[in-house]
Amino acid sequence: SGNIWVYPKLMLRLISLVPENETTPDISLLTEREKQTTMYAAKGLSNPQIAQKLEIAEITVKKSLSSVYAKLNVKDRLGLALYLNNI
Repeated sequence: SGNIWVYPKLMLRLISLVPENETTPDISLLTEREKQTTMYAAKGLSNPQIAQKLEIAEITVKKSLSSVYAKLNVKDRLGLALYLNNI
C-alpha cells in the first residue's frame, strides 16, 4: 500500500524536527477533542503522553487520530505534522 514501517521513537523524533509554521492550516472539520489530540501528536507526543495530558484513554487517542487522518487525508503522524505546517 506504499507504507513503510519506522521505529516509533524515530517517527516521534522526525515529527519533532518539523519546523513550526506561523500560518494556520484548515482544521475546521475536526472536533475540539480531535484538534487537541492533533496538536499534541504534531508536537511529537506519543499516544500514552497525549492520553495523560488530555486525561482520556489511550484507545480514545488512537480513535481520534484515525478520524483526523481520514478527515485531513493524511496517512500518519509525520504526514499530519507536515500538513499542519504546510510543508
